[in-house]
Amino acid sequence: MGQEVTGRSVPAVHSETDHQSSALPGEAALELSLEIAELLTPATEFGSLLQLAAERVRARCHVEAVSLYLLDPAQDALQARAHAGSGHPHLGANGDWTPTDKAGILGQAIRERQSLTEEIVSHRASSLLRRSQVVTELSIAVPLEIHEHAIGLLHLRSRSSTDGEPGSLRILQAVGRHLAAVIEQAQRSERELQQRQLIENLNVIGRTLAQTLDPERVLEMILMHLATIVAYDRGAIMLQEGSELIMRAIRGFPAYASPLRIRVPIRTDDVYQTICRTRQPLVIADISKRPDWQHVDGLPPAQSWLGVPLLVEEEVIGMMSLARERPEPYTEEEVALSLSFAQQASVALNNARLYDSLTQVNATLKQAVSQLQQQSYDLQVAYEQLKRLDKAKTDFITVASHELRTPLTVLSGYGQMLAADVELANDAFRGQVIRGLLTGANRLNTIVDNMLDMARIDSQTLEVHPEPMFPAVLIKAIYPTLKQILRERRITMNLDKSLSGLPLIEADTTGIRKVFRHLMVNAIKYTPDGGSVRIWGRALAPNDTVLGQAAVEIVVSDTGIGIDPVVQDLIFAKFYQSGQVAIHSSGETTFKGGGPGLGLAISRGIVEAHGGRIWAESPGHDEERFPGSDFHVVLPLRPDKVLASGR
Repeated sequence: MGQEVTGRSVPAVHSETDHQSSALPGEAALELSLEIAELLTPATEFGSLLQLAAERVRARCHVEAVSLYLLDPAQDALQARAHAGSGHPHLGANGDWTPTDKAGILGQAIRERQSLTEEIVSHRASSLLRRSQVVTELSIAVPLEIHEHAIGLLHLRSRSSTDGEPGSLRILQAVGRHLAAVIEQAQRSERELQQRQLIENLNVIGRTLAQTLDPERVLEMILMHLATIVAYDRGAIMLQEGSELIMRAIRGFPAYASPLRIRVPIRTDDVYQTICRTRQPLVIADISKRPDWQHVDGLPPAQSWLGVPLLVEEEVIGMMSLARERPEPYTEEEVALSLSFAQQASVALNNARLYDSLTQVNATLKQAVSQLQQQSYDLQVAYEQLKRLDKAKTDFITVASHELRTPLTVLSGYGQMLAADVELANDAFRGQVIRGLLTGANRLNTIVDNMLDMARIDSQTLEVHPEPMFPAVLIKAIYPTLKQILRERRITMNLDKSLSGLPLIEADTTGIRKVFRHLMVNAIKYTPDGGSVRIWGRALAPNDTVLGQAAVEIVVSDTGIGIDPVVQDLIFAKFYQSGQVAIHSSGETTFKGGGPGLGLAISRGIVEAHGGRIWAESPGHDEERFPGSDFHVVLPLRPDKVLASGR
């Protein structure tokens, strides 16, 4: 119908208080937030989630186009990751990164951390009216913020003559915060999945290394598994032979290029010589800017490249080459992951070299070696069977926990919105229903958190961040959260004066809080109504502790049913339940109430991650005389080494 003959941008940047519209009412915003939350499922890939979110926002806001950008804090740059509607993203349509200071209103919104609008006026020629028509387009930039920092930006474009304005900036900003929370959770899940995949891939390669001395098979497997977590178009493991590099393993090369016959001359100060000199990975963001790059005839041109050294006994014997045919530089995380696989390749090559030497020198020992290999294989198979069973339980916990996260997010969000409604809150019956809803959601969140903690301990991914803290302050902060149940159960909890005399220690505050809350709840659970719980502590000199260094000992004592000496160590195993599980109640602090059986297992994992010790002492189990139990926790003042796995 018409053709744009002239264009004129008229900046009219407004903050969120300057522009108020009712095109997106609160009910629609709530529905949009719920739709976005429902996208967060383990089956949804991260890129697909962003695209679906952009489409949901465009459909609900009735705008012409919506783009989603993610922010790289290190580069202070934006990258378009999803687009819905007409045209292309305002910036970086080809996946390029744009610095925020060159991103116009988008960069300004990120830097100022507030939503901004801009009107763009253009002139279009109409073939029917034979005159110029003024068209005004509204551009809205909404930062995606969480935990007081921005992770990206939502950009909406609307033509006022057809689509109308996209809605209140305040409501859009609320939707943006909700979207930011969903994106952060998806990124966290993706990182956890990548970490599990890395561990699994390295385990598979490690098992193959233990079962075969064929380096070609291992090298091909390394490239195959690496491709599942680090994207590349062509990968090769190249070894130095004299003044040339030859390819020992390849992936992604066209067959017509005969890649295994390719020989690359080594030249002075080329990329390989640089890697040999530094013994560090080399990242080239744009190969066209490297005059020393040697292009191999018959191969599609590479755009970005990563070279990782293969080290055997501190000597560079070759490199792992990863090329991308698109301008997407490798990140620090991708370099670190690739380095792990390159180390496995070096081990495989070194094993093959050592085996060749041993075979030549010790031919007479061949049969003995074969028998040892068979025994090792049998032991490995038996070990892997046990490991698979344990991994299956851990995987189930992880998957089940993440599956529960999505409905819990919706349930909690919906409940909090209902609780914020003044009219509902003033209604006694409905207020009680809403409080019950939130209480149930909070308890489910606690159970899910415990399951994830246990999964991290099992998979050796538990992270501990020590900081100075006073144990007495932490324990006293937990006490008020238990007052209500203590009053209902008529249980006395005495925080002994000795706690105040404990010295400052270095420990992970969040983790240690979980330890003592589990122990205090456990003491309440197995103490009858009218009983008592006492918490006391003392400082230990290096020669008085099982740790061999200065430490503090904190003891949680109760007048409960006690523990049979036979199971005093078994109670720290995950899922262990005392008594008859079938008759247990589901209350967290009900007398002998049931639970998932993870509290003490999590406590041991966290304490041992600090280099400490935890154990239980009791004369025995007696539900008539109530001999009681003592749970001892010993933590070093300043741990020499913190174990990430908690073991």
